[in-house]
Amino acid sequence: SPSHFSAEAIAQAKSDFAHLSETTAKTAIVILGGDSKAHTFSDDAATRLINHLRAVSEQGWHLRITTSRRTPVGVSEAVRAFATENGSEFWTGPEDGPNPYLAWLLHSDAAIVTEDSANMLCDAAWHGLPIHMARLEGGSPKFDRLHQSLIERGVARWFEGQIESWTYEPRREGERVADIIIESLLSR
Repeated sequence: SPSHFSAEAIAQAKSDFAHLSETTAKTAIVILGGDSKAHTFSDDAATRLINHLRAVSEQGWHLRITTSRRTPVGVSEAVRAFATENGSEFWTGPEDGPNPYLAWLLHSDAAIVTEDSANMLCDAAWHGLPIHMARLEGGSPKFDRLHQSLIERGVARWFEGQIESWTYEPRREGERVADIIIESLLSR
């Protein structure tokens, strides 16, 4: 997915959320998708994920949790209750204040992302975060190929209740494709 974050948007997020740079705890952004043609964010998947999040929290990780428009209301409510109980940050919409998504990507040490969204996975990859893919129900050959590609490139691993750290060159596919197009146009 051709994720892109402009220098201006990054500077604005750093300015708007400057206090995040002062955090000394290990932090992970948790990006929750939801139901789609290929995946279902079932109650069982939510319970499994919350149990895994509880485990990493007990390992000393501070969690910054955000949802998407596709996150089922019941799942969002259950995760918000977990976040409140455990002291995690939580954002689901304007009622929770300004959108911290980009700032959280900039100021996190790792990402936990549900497997259902190419865009959300690629947003974290654009920033070079070690991505821990959280399983939902369902799947498709297209997503299987994406997940396998991210694993083979050293970008992602499956999330089983532990966060690991590793590094890789950030995946900036939008920029790579733009460079190819420009080269092609210039060669004409």
